[in-house]
Amino acid sequence: MSEETKSQSPAPVQPETSKCKYCKQEIPREASKCYRCGEYQNKLRLLVFLPYVIPSVIVLLSIFQLILACIQTKEAHKKNIDASNALRIAVSASEDVNKASVEAKRMVTEIKNILDGTEKKVAELDRSIQDGNKAVMELKLLTRFDTVVINAQIDDRDAYDQLRVWTEDDSFPFQKTAIQTMQTILDESDFPIFQHGFKVPWNAVDPNKLTLPQLREAYKSAPERIRLGVIEFLWKNRVDISKKERLQFLADVLKDDKSLKVVKFAGHYFSEGTGDGFVPLGIKEHLEWWEKNKETIK
Repeated sequence: MSEETKSQSPAPVQPETSKCKYCKQEIPREASKCYRCGEYQNKLRLLVFLPYVIPSVIVLLSIFQLILACIQTKEAHKKNIDASNALRIAVSASEDVNKASVEAKRMVTEIKNILDGTEKKVAELDRSIQDGNKAVMELKLLTRFDTVVINAQIDDRDAYDQLRVWTEDDSFPFQKTAIQTMQTILDESDFPIFQHGFKVPWNAVDPNKLTLPQLREAYKSAPERIRLGVIEFLWKNRVDISKKERLQFLADVLKDDKSLKVVKFAGHYFSEGTGDGFVPLGIKEHLEWWEKNKETIK
């Protein structure tokens, strides 16, 4: 081929695309950055922009540091404010505590004063209650005393014995009255017996043939008037029974019979038989004399 022919041959056609150096995908030949994977095809070209990029980066870093410093300053200021608030709250709380302590002390003092006053009132009330209880007890005792005195005067042996106990009790509040009442009863008993001849229904039994134990048995189950008749019959009619045995019978009546009328009747015969000098109702004195002297009686 001639030179002319060669010179007239068309230039080789350059391809319009090329492959990405990283993802190997087809991209425009002149593209500096792969639009598929985003990688630059010639990174050395980026160095051209460094003189423009670095100042911008530095400026951005400075701005960032300034912003960070501002934020830190605000945080520090906020913390300082919070600390001041906390200190102020603590001081206020301390003042409140002091006020509360003072108020608590004041309340404790008031409560103590109230309690002291209450204790005094309780003590006064307690004394009033004790005085009231004492008065009630005295009233009850006086009522009982009056009842005993009345019963002792109307033939109640138990009442008579209780009255006798009170006359010997120095702690009894009505002892003097009891002594006076007892003396009146004793004096009234020291009169001659006006009644005699009490009839005993022996029911066709000869009483002169009854033994002393049989007479005792008849006496024990008999009513008051019959007991009076048995005493009179035994003392006056049964002289066949020894005086000592008849006096022992009378002493047992003085000791155990619940009728003061019967006891007074037996006491007259006992005084007559022993000559002890005591009034008929001097039961204690009769029995003490008997225990000391019965062995001398035949």
